[in-house]
Amino acid sequence: MIFDESHLCRNDTNCSTATKWLQRMFPKARVLYVTATVGTEPNHMLHMERLGLWGKTSPFRNKAQFKKDSAELYVSRTNFKPTI
Repeated sequence: MIFDESHLCRNDTNCSTATKWLQRMFPKARVLYVTATVGTEPNHMLHMERLGLWGKTSPFRNKAQFKKDSAELYVSRTNFKPTI
């Protein structure tokens, strides 16, 4: 499956629901998420269930932990001001 312009599926939209449904209906299908739009917050990645970011053998136990921990990293990263 290829999800082009996958940023349109972020948050709770019909596209997000359909994307999640398709991924669950075809658990063995390979998935490619494509977008040139920058995700401005961790919530924008929640529809990308096949990234392997949460689950039993992943860095985060579940979506809630991913959302919480990555939001904290995002805040600290956006507050970083490099000096030249």
